[in-house]
Amino acid sequence: MKKTLTLALTGALVLSLAAPALAAETSAFTDVAEKAWYADAVSYVTAEGIMSGTGKTTFSPAATVTRGMVIQTLYNLAGTPAVDAKTSFTDLDGKWYGTAAVWAEQEGLAAVPADKTFAGDRTITRAELAVLLSRYAALTGVSSEEGGMAMREAPDYDQIPSWALEGMSFCYYADILKGDSRGYLNPNGAAQRAELAQILMQFSSLTQTEAPDPMSGAVREIEKYGHAVLDISIADFEKAGFALGDTVDVVFDNGYTLSGIPYFNGYYVDKGEAMLRAYPGDTYLAVCINYGKLNETAGVQVGSTATISLAQKGAERDTQELNSLVYTDERSDYSSDAVFANFRAVTVGDIAEGALYRSASPVNNEHGRASYADALIQKAGVKTVLNLADHKEDIDGYLAAEDFASPYYKSLYEAGSVIPLGMPVDYSSESFGADLTAGLAKLSQQPGPYLVHCTEGKDRAGFTSALLECLMGASLDEVVADYMVSYENYYGVTQAGQPEKYQLIVKNNILDMLRTIAGVEKDADLSGVDLQAAAEDYLTGFGMTAEQLTALKTNLSTPASH
Repeated sequence: MKKTLTLALTGALVLSLAAPALAAETSAFTDVAEKAWYADAVSYVTAEGIMSGTGKTTFSPAATVTRGMVIQTLYNLAGTPAVDAKTSFTDLDGKWYGTAAVWAEQEGLAAVPADKTFAGDRTITRAELAVLLSRYAALTGVSSEEGGMAMREAPDYDQIPSWALEGMSFCYYADILKGDSRGYLNPNGAAQRAELAQILMQFSSLTQTEAPDPMSGAVREIEKYGHAVLDISIADFEKAGFALGDTVDVVFDNGYTLSGIPYFNGYYVDKGEAMLRAYPGDTYLAVCINYGKLNETAGVQVGSTATISLAQKGAERDTQELNSLVYTDERSDYSSDAVFANFRAVTVGDIAEGALYRSASPVNNEHGRASYADALIQKAGVKTVLNLADHKEDIDGYLAAEDFASPYYKSLYEAGSVIPLGMPVDYSSESFGADLTAGLAKLSQQPGPYLVHCTEGKDRAGFTSALLECLMGASLDEVVADYMVSYENYYGVTQAGQPEKYQLIVKNNILDMLRTIAGVEKDADLSGVDLQAAAEDYLTGFGMTAEQLTALKTNLSTPASH
């Protein structure tokens, strides 16, 4: 059984608040030639009441449309439902599309940027339009199958902003946003009324099959941090009709139930919250609790079974699109060995040049970065390593692996200059704080330069670096900037290029880490917090002595002698 998407709009895209012209035939518009490529589309959208003319005899096909106009169109399409007047947008007073903007925020169609402006009078780009259409399609249960592989053939594919790739892919697949005669998609160009008429005509014909049938599978593995990997492949799951951004219900055979959890390709939920994971590069689905042990919470083990059913189509699509972060393990995709290995010196606050470094693992080669990081720490003259991710047994396994190629790390390890901690990933836990402090106490008695690393050099290494930076008097902005270099190295996320995604990562990651260090509540304002005093209190609170604290600060403030 299929469901047809019906458009029932009345003049939502007129360029002013004046009464729309009653024009249902192209011939009524003097600025729409009978053989124009968009003539049929204009005839269709005006006859259906989807769009109106800008005057009695004009359609203005080359005029641009704004965000407010498109959002109002979608709001009308949804039947103008009642909405709560509460909004985070600050620029809606007196705007004719104000209610539609509030609805768009509440339904996840329009995210709230850092400056909290809706910018409804701003001209919309083709990429933005594609994203809004794909989000609305998902909201209403319309299929969001992708056409990304074919779309990559467009000459300007690399000009599509990363946040718009999924939306552009959906519209491309659905044949509602194609390239020009030369194949150019023009994602950052302004959307014109003629183009919108053509897009809406195509959009009206979209269909969707019924919700996918539930899928069942057995737990094939309990991962190191308690995530339950099922024997349901990601490919089969999505082929059945599930898509990233959907919410699902998961019921284990012991009756433990997770209702309405999101299906994501990364950990885009708060600590302690559950999700269904399709991690890039993985073959199978995993049921996870972010910074928690799903196997213990749910009481499941290898051999347990689970049934997954759709809760709501596209309910978390906006979160998925905004957070989606994917990197490759190909050296050729990165600008330098240092970027590929996420290697850098930490020099903020009173940390001396060459005293402290951070990187991805120079010994665990699961991402192909170990030999690069190893060469870089040797060149930097690193003398002592704090390994946050691995136990001694893990390191012994890496040294024995066929692909092992980190001789300098091996020499440090055999000399007793590697401190293996094998820490949990939950930086808010008591065990994390105790283990880290014990490791830093040992580090204070060893000579620098120091290296701190985990697996990717991003989360546990990010927390540790932030703690040491605070201890050495770095400012809030300096700590945040250093943390975010990892996201630029891995994912190309910068404040200038993707401000909305950048700020979300800052909010969900490094600011939360700093609040943990400071011992303040979630979402507490950090601007007035003495981060240096907070770092000292954190370390002494977990048992570091005054002598060890002084030694650590002295070593970090002493320039490298090599």
